[in-house]
Amino acid sequence: MGKFEKPAALQRDGLSEDARMGSEQSKNTRVDAAGARTLVSAKAVAARLSVSRPYIYDLIRKHDFPQALMIGGKLAWRLDEVDAWIEARAEARSNG
Repeated sequence: MGKFEKPAALQRDGLSEDARMGSEQSKNTRVDAAGARTLVSAKAVAARLSVSRPYIYDLIRKHDFPQALMIGGKLAWRLDEVDAWIEARAEARSNG
């Protein structure tokens, strides 16, 4: 198990964090005590979307991005909400 890899019991799909999100993003990923929800930092969200952090903050100001949580003085997003936002935009493009 790598330095930033979740134990096998917490891996949702059998892939390591490195394989699922890229090694840099896995450093910015947190799992709550129950292991039920994955939270990602602004840096990880920006990397996942291949955009800059200021662009993420611009989407937030426009109310066009999932609500962030404040954890330890830093913003974090639920990965499932970010993924749902991505899917909604992809569907809108397809139907558009």
